[in-house]
Amino acid sequence: MGSEKSGSINECIEFPPTIMKAKKAHTIPLTPVVTELLASVPVKEGFLFPARRRGERERGERAFNGWSKDKAILERYIDPPLPQWGLHDLRRTASTCWAELDIPPHINDMLLAHAIQDVSAVHRIYNLAKYLSPMRQALQTWETRLQILLQRGEDADAKQCAIGNSSIHHEAA
Repeated sequence: MGSEKSGSINECIEFPPTIMKAKKAHTIPLTPVVTELLASVPVKEGFLFPARRRGERERGERAFNGWSKDKAILERYIDPPLPQWGLHDLRRTASTCWAELDIPPHINDMLLAHAIQDVSAVHRIYNLAKYLSPMRQALQTWETRLQILLQRGEDADAKQCAIGNSSIHHEAA
């Protein structure tokens, strides 16, 4: 979670292979609202999502890596508390909600930096498309859905992430 910010935010955020599980670069297109939000982050150089300052190191020298500490801080704001959950529960929830919004499975996989499922080896070799436009459209659909939920305020349905009775999708411990 440590994409470098090089001067200004453009239409995409790029994660280098060195921080990706599959060791392949990953590009995520940004919606206008997210572009504006990230452009407002006061970082001149270094990482957009930096690790906390430690010892002699300056803030921004290392990529964010403190998920467990920040998760504990985030949990203080969740009311009512959720049962045990982790980072992959957030990914599962996003994937499920995108599917409920009719985002095609291959775009869902691309957004999560997964290999596209159910395609031939030939397809994987010859199709080098990054699908940035459909990914951006999917994220715009998701952003619109989140804005609708936020406008509902404290309404009980606002605690649901998508359509129907979806909420945090997690596996039983």
